[in-house]
Amino acid sequence: MAANLKDTCSEILSLDKSIRFAGIANIMGKVVAQEFRKDVTPLPSFEEVESSAIKSVLRMRTREDYEAKLGRAIYTFTLYEKSRGHQFRWNTGIMHY
Repeated sequence: MAANLKDTCSEILSLDKSIRFAGIANIMGKVVAQEFRKDVTPLPSFEEVESSAIKSVLRMRTREDYEAKLGRAIYTFTLYEKSRGHQFRWNTGIMHY
């Protein structure tokens, strides 16, 4: 399964040259697949990516409190000064790029 998830990360990177990173975390926030674009210097370290994944999963979990009234969260978007972050709920995990 990990190879398929790695392929998914590669496919995401191929969608647009502005995508620098694609990663998939499980429901506990553990990064199970990830890939940085080869022609750019990663902004976060792998440890920072793991920390961000855990926090993303926790934030997505807090949104579950409102699902009965608002429906299930599909994605979130964060705009940083130097980057953008999108987090998508995907099957049983969180995919973000």
